[in-house]
Order: sequence, then structure tokens, then C-alpha cells
Amino acid sequence: MRETCRSLSPSSKPLSQWLKVHHAHLRHILVSDEYRTLYCYVPKAACTNWKKAFLYLNGMVENEDEARLLAHKQNKLNKTTLAKYSEEEALFRLQNYSKFIFVRNPMTRILSGYREKFALSERRGRRNWSVNLGNVIHFQFSNHTLTNFKDMPSSGFNVSFREFVRFLGSKRARFDLQGSEHWQPMSDLCFPCRVQYDAIGKFETFDFDAKQILRTLKRNDLQKIVLEKSDHSTGSSGDDILRKYYSELTRSEVEGLNWRYRKDISLFGYIPFK
Repeated sequence: MRETCRSLSPSSKPLSQWLKVHHAHLRHILVSDEYRTLYCYVPKAACTNWKKAFLYLNGMVENEDEARLLAHKQNKLNKTTLAKYSEEEALFRLQNYSKFIFVRNPMTRILSGYREKFALSERRGRRNWSVNLGNVIHFQFSNHTLTNFKDMPSSGFNVSFREFVRFLGSKRARFDLQGSEHWQPMSDLCFPCRVQYDAIGKFETFDFDAKQILRTLKRNDLQKIVLEKSDHSTGSSGDDILRKYYSELTRSEVEGLNWRYRKDISLFGYIPFK
């Protein structure tokens, strides 16, 4: 990974200087001071279960129901992120604490984000921002004949995967702060070229990798919490479901995705989609 990082960013500032610019962006790194551990959560890479585990590690919950509820309360989680510490405190933890991350094949992660927020959300219940974003995507990237956004249907349920992929290639996707963490490149969320992670687990080998980390933390009692099936699982990793959705795309659209997520593909050892 270090060689890849050097090729992507040949010149780099000392970590202390880098923090002065990016300190506020470390809101995805959860902290457990008691266990001297940092975890960077990546949406759609089994992060909910690890969020619950960190609530336990930090003594913020006492039972599974409470953990399940608070894991989706961002205001609670924000209190334990590295961004809440001073630059000096954050630097100390980055240099002295154990650090881990879980990543996922960018192509299945994109599909999972789409299916959760658009394709499956009609029956799961949808947030207002998702409805609004769906309407915007459908208006801008479908082959409709409407000329006025106000004439669009208000449901936001009609976004195709191809429209979503076109949206990902647009500038708007990079500034959509409400939903972007679900499809933002993992390298932009967790900064693997600056944060030296001691362990990089993969969604594809989640059970094995998670058990290894829990063993290191000496918290095997949290296996049930970490390994349970997530309420947000979309079943997007199977070959059949991948072929179904990606067959909608043109070759240039697939290549555009490979380019958009090239850092994640290269850094975490994945293969470009073909």
C-alpha cells in the first residue's frame, strides 16, 4: 500500500501539518480511549455492527437494543470521533493507538448504496433527502421529456441504476453531503495514505477478519454484536445481482466507475470491473 500511496501522492506533508487541514474531516474515525483503538467506518462495509461495538467499548450502552438504536444516532457517535479532539490530541492518538478499517469491493459497495437508498427504500421507508435526491437524479440523468423540475413526480422511487451511475460521475455527487458517504470513495473517508492502519479487514472475509480484531481487543464477548446480520443488508454482493445491474451499463460507464474509484481499487487490492 505504501508504494501505491507514493505513486498517488509523491510528496506529502508531515502528519502534524496534514492535520491542520484535515482535522475536521476525521469524523469517520471512532475512538476508544480505554482500548487505545481507532476504527474508521465505511458505510456499506458492515459499519453498523462496528459502531455498536464501539458504543459498548466506550461504555455508552448496556444492552443490544440500546446499541442498535444509538448506532444510527449520528449525534451520539460524533462525540466519539477523532474530529472532536484537538489537533494535538488527535495526533497523539494517530501515532500511538491501534487503528483498523473495513473496506469493500467498490462495485458491490456502490450497488449496495443504490439499492438501500433508492431501489429498496420504498418498502423500507425513505428519508426526505433520499426522495429529493432521487427526483434530482431522475430529472437530470434520465431520458425524460420534461423541461421543468417541478413537473417531476414527487416519489423519487424511479431512479434506475444507470441514472445513479451517471450521477456518480457528475460534480454534484461529490458535494452531496447528506448521502455521499454511502458512495464516496473509501480513501476519501479514511485517508489510508496518511493514517497508517494496523489492520485492514475486508467485507468479503468479514467474519474471519472481525474475529481477529476482537481477539486483539480481548473482547470476544462482542462477537454476537459484530457478526450479526445487519438490518441494512441489501444482498448486493452475489454474482447474479451484480450481473443484473451492471449489464444495464455501457462499457464507457463501467470504465468511468473504475476511474472514479481507482484509488480504492488500487489501494485495497481489488480488480477493476469488466
